[in-house]
Amino acid sequence: MPPRRRHRRGYRGGGGQRAQAATSAAAAAPVGCTYKIDARPQRRVSVIELHNATNSNVSWSYGKKADSSIDIGYNLPGQGWKIGGSYKVSNNAGAEVGGTIKERLNAYVRTDFLWADGHYTHPTAPNGTWCFYGPANPVYQVGSKRRDATEWVGGAGINKTLPGAEYLGCDTGTRPQHRIGVRVGHYFSRYTENAAKISGAVDLGPLSVGADSGYSSNVGMRWDSKRGNGIWLCGTNYPRRLPVWSMPRIGRNRLGLVPGLALLGAVAVLASCGASRGSGPVVFQGADVRNYSGGYTTAGTQMLFGTAIVENNGSKTAMLMDASLVGDVSADQAEVDEVRVMLLRPGRTDLIVGPWPDEYYKQNSVPLKGFQLEPGDEAAVLYIISVHETGVWNWPTMSLKYRAGRWTHTTTALTGFQVCPPDDQECPEMELP
Repeated sequence: MPPRRRHRRGYRGGGGQRAQAATSAAAAAPVGCTYKIDARPQRRVSVIELHNATNSNVSWSYGKKADSSIDIGYNLPGQGWKIGGSYKVSNNAGAEVGGTIKERLNAYVRTDFLWADGHYTHPTAPNGTWCFYGPANPVYQVGSKRRDATEWVGGAGINKTLPGAEYLGCDTGTRPQHRIGVRVGHYFSRYTENAAKISGAVDLGPLSVGADSGYSSNVGMRWDSKRGNGIWLCGTNYPRRLPVWSMPRIGRNRLGLVPGLALLGAVAVLASCGASRGSGPVVFQGADVRNYSGGYTTAGTQMLFGTAIVENNGSKTAMLMDASLVGDVSADQAEVDEVRVMLLRPGRTDLIVGPWPDEYYKQNSVPLKGFQLEPGDEAAVLYIISVHETGVWNWPTMSLKYRAGRWTHTTTALTGFQVCPPDDQECPEMELP
């Protein structure tokens, strides 16, 4: 009987096969490579999803330090193009583009970026060899290509035909649950450090890649309710980052719905002082969002500001004690006369900015002081403001004081309110913290 042939683990065959395996391993060893730029084209990128209703004007701005993270197109040898991470472009040149739309519209705002199209190369290693560029681990391959945005050029255009910006409406999905009524003569403005991703923001030829815009307070949108019975702004997943849809407000019916982009809510910043305890269960909804509302009015009038929601995330009932608007406004100029609270019904979020009195909100709300907010409950905080002098009055933040158990807490929000004279249709933008 011939002797049994023994094989080492992971190896079969004679010396020739062993030599071939060693040669293949050597060829696959990572090498240092260089990145060569082949072209620097200029491409237009979608940075804002823009929607407006018939009854409103929408204003938008992009620039200054309005950073954008734009996907990188990446191609491995012998494979198709894919998205390979993203690159953050800081637009700190001090320039800004913007505009105002006074008609019904569903579109993208697009602006120009300079791109670098290049590939990774090595003088001797074949394409497909893993390589490293700089001190990093070998994450590239010789011959692989990439296309990424490097610099904001400027300019702006409106594109109504790109997929994704089409009409959606507010009467389906979760959008009817998350809405703000903006009465004629009032407005809503949002500035945020986080914005929704726009898929297919730029066409690289072999593929389309996406972009996140809004990583500074210099990307903004504002809806001015100008005509008819005003507008609704409604969203999809409040309180977190959400697209918000703008539509005409016809009575109390949802008709002629038109989408729009905004982020509602407020940043919860928990503070403590004296005998209070900072971190507590009741917070304003909407993390990392800066927004403010306002209206045009004169002395001797009252306004209703109710765009903030508080929720009780704890296991104990919270007693609401006081709420205030925080700003450099004297009581002789304007002041908060009363704060009311309205418990939100399942499936409905009726927020509001408009004149006071308003019978619907008066009948469905109660004074805030002493209100018991049960665990899991959500409520809208309604500030009633009396204007004593005609002028520009700003409250950039709001606060809420409450007791849960034996502790007193205070929570604040970057949600502001502004009063402007009726003849000042270019009311200055309010500075938010």
